Amino acid sequence: MKTCLYIGVYEGRDTYIKPGIFTDGDGRFKSYGKGGNLMTIHSLLVCKNGLENWIESLEQEGKDHFLPYRMKFNGINETEYLQFKSAPSGYPLLTLEKVTEWYYKKTEGFKGLFWVNKEFLPITSEEDSISDLLRNVSKNPHKYLDIK
Repeated sequence: MKTCLYIGVYEGRDTYIKPGIFTDGDGRFKSYGKGGNLMTIHSLLVCKNGLENWIESLEQEGKDHFLPYRMKFNGINETEYLQFKSAPSGYPLLTLEKVTEWYYKKTEGFKGLFWVNKEFLPITSEEDSISDLLRNVSKNPHKYLDIK
């Protein structure tokens, strides 16, 4: 269970919703904390071995779905950061709950994909360790994962 999809809030010069994936635990997660920035993960999806490509496809599908909300970098290139303080013309405001709900619905009933129980979240790039959490998930999945 090394490839994970996360839904978090990134706080830097501005605040954004940030869904994404990582495969190396703390390496990418801790890098968000550089320069006084903070990443707080509110939802975390893990998969059984062999389903990593599905997680990557889900991430891309989410990028496509939330395309109108993606921020621009230098006014040109779209980033993975989603704006939620304002909405594009003709679209409703985006919330962390709406983003989370979309991903939960996409994974509903899919065998081998598991959400980490809310009692173990949120975790922050400032003080917490994804690697420690994932080790605990591997050791005791029935405690840490929403297994139905």
